[in-house]
Amino acid sequence: MTGRMTSWFILSLLLLGACRAATPTQEAPTVELTEFSIMALGTFDPGPNEITVHNEGEFGHTLVIADNEGTVLDVTGVIAPGESSVYSIDLKPGIYELSCRIVIQTGEGRLVDHYQEGMLTAVEVDTSS
Repeated sequence: MTGRMTSWFILSLLLLGACRAATPTQEAPTVELTEFSIMALGTFDPGPNEITVHNEGEFGHTLVIADNEGTVLDVTGVIAPGESSVYSIDLKPGIYELSCRIVIQTGEGRLVDHYQEGMLTAVEVDTSS
C-alpha cells in the first residue's frame, strides 16, 4: 500500500469510528408530570426499568402505572412540586397507561380530578427495541 493509500485508509477508519460513536443510545425512561399532562420520555424496555419521575407542576402529583387490562402495577407516593423520584418496575412487552389519580378541591369547592382533566398517557414496551 502506498503512503497516500495508507493515509486514506486510516482516515476512512477514523471516520467510520466517529460515525459509530455518534450512534444514539437508548435513554433511560423518564416521566414528567405537570398540571393535566404526563410526558413519557426515553425507552421503556422489557424487564427491569428504573423510571425517573419529575414533578414540574405547581401541585403534588402521583404516577400510576397500569397494564392494558387496567391492572394497577405500581403507584408512587405524592411527588411534591419541583421534586423527583426514581422507581423500579419490571415490565413485560405490551402497552401501559401512566396516569395521575389526584383529586383536589379548589377554593370554590369544585373537585378537580387530574385523570379526568387529561393527566394520562400510554407507553409501549416492545421486544424489538
